[in-house]
Amino acid sequence: MNLQKKTIQGSGGIAYLLIFISGFYANFVVLEPLRSLGSELTWQQLLEQKQDLTRGALAFLLMLLADAWLIFVFYRLSHKATCFTWFMAAMRAAHVLFFAIALLQFAAFCATLQDASQNQQLVESWKVFIRGFDVWWAIGLIFFGAHLVLLAFSIPWPKVFSLLLIAAGAAYGVDALLFLFYPDVLATEREGLLLALSIPAELMLMLFLLRKKVKMRLVD
Repeated sequence: MNLQKKTIQGSGGIAYLLIFISGFYANFVVLEPLRSLGSELTWQQLLEQKQDLTRGALAFLLMLLADAWLIFVFYRLSHKATCFTWFMAAMRAAHVLFFAIALLQFAAFCATLQDASQNQQLVESWKVFIRGFDVWWAIGLIFFGAHLVLLAFSIPWPKVFSLLLIAAGAAYGVDALLFLFYPDVLATEREGLLLALSIPAELMLMLFLLRKKVKMRLVD
């Protein structure tokens, strides 16, 4: 039984809202303060943040589930069921897959925090975890960037919104590749540019879906 167009669009908007909230909390409230400590981070600080890290992992899980739902949403809202739209959906699915791998590493680190005998090794475990997490996350963002570019051509958006999606997709891909191969090159400038291009594009997606007035034709 097919879901109604408005139900699909509305659920997609809610999924994007959940991604914004959970992603901001997990990244900027939980992980970033610990990242910023660098070599000054101690195992006592990690233990103090044990509950916050667990909540951060749960927030990422919510983000992952919402992201997975959007694979279906955007495929169903594409105006034609073609190999192109399948490829667009596959790019987001690949992003979700690599995000899931990163999240499994996060869960494993949270489990390490429960083992009191590992206290002295927590900082090294954190370094291994955060490096692996960031690498898997970056690989996923390459596919996410490709998804946004393809999404610009899969749904009949207004032209300015299509351009926003293409710019955001390119920014995700370039930033992720530079992080993987040249992490220190213009790191601050890259982050600022990525935020400037990605936030308007993804806010636009969320607002369009929540409005439930986008003229889209469902896949038959």
